[in-house]
Amino acid sequence: MIDLDNGLIRLRIDPEQGACMRQLETMISGVWQPVCVPVADPLSAMVAADSAMFVMIPFANRVRDNILIDGTRIWPVEPNTDEPLALHGVGWQRSWNITRQSNEGCALSLCVKDGFPYTFTATFRVKLETQSVRFSIELENTGDTDTPVGMGFHPYFPRRPSTTLAFDARHYWHEGDNHLPMTSSSFASFDHYQTDCTLPSGWQNTCFTGWNGLARITQPELGYALTIRGSTGLSALMVYSSAELKRFAVEPQSHLSGCTTVSRNGLRRLESGESATEDMWLDVEPFT
Repeated sequence: MIDLDNGLIRLRIDPEQGACMRQLETMISGVWQPVCVPVADPLSAMVAADSAMFVMIPFANRVRDNILIDGTRIWPVEPNTDEPLALHGVGWQRSWNITRQSNEGCALSLCVKDGFPYTFTATFRVKLETQSVRFSIELENTGDTDTPVGMGFHPYFPRRPSTTLAFDARHYWHEGDNHLPMTSSSFASFDHYQTDCTLPSGWQNTCFTGWNGLARITQPELGYALTIRGSTGLSALMVYSSAELKRFAVEPQSHLSGCTTVSRNGLRRLESGESATEDMWLDVEPFT
């Protein structure tokens, strides 16, 4: 395990379970409060899907028809859960190596040489910054040919009756079969999130494109507001919420879920030896 703590933010990373984050807490008025939460006790045995956050590489969310596409080239991928479509890439289901560690930061690496249709390396970096955390994913194409890649972050946040979420985007996508986006509508016509609003009472698994890289969660019962910032390449945002759950996900990612082709809303092409990096910041603002 990797434990980082600067007195205002503390978290735990599990290299063996997909470099997942088991918990993230912040100090509010002398009490540690949850920022990102797992399904159960963070000290108990868990897989990445039950953790407080994991990274999605080399694609985010689901793969339509289980194929990655770049022009006329096709890379078939296998389902990796009990769902029919490949989900969240392979990084969350593999063991990572620790390459650097201190009290306030760490770096982990993953080299994928088998069990996937192309080879790549990934580096996951975490850095505490006062009452903020910076997460960074770097992917490098280690193969001999161009490959299509995507990435994202999958954090889970506490859901309380007073929790609110707000952000801006251009479009939202209607969910279809196998939880895939089907058609889009203007974000202005969506009934949530243009301003601070509580989470919907029903099921929501919606992808938003044209995200401006900012989202705000308020947690009045926990005493803080949280700003999510994403780097320029994270132009899509996935929101997963159900009233039956005590947590919800807000997932900055590089492409529309299910758009696993090299295209405007889809994957990007990495040439042999080329790398790409995306960052997410979680900034805590205590209420005064």
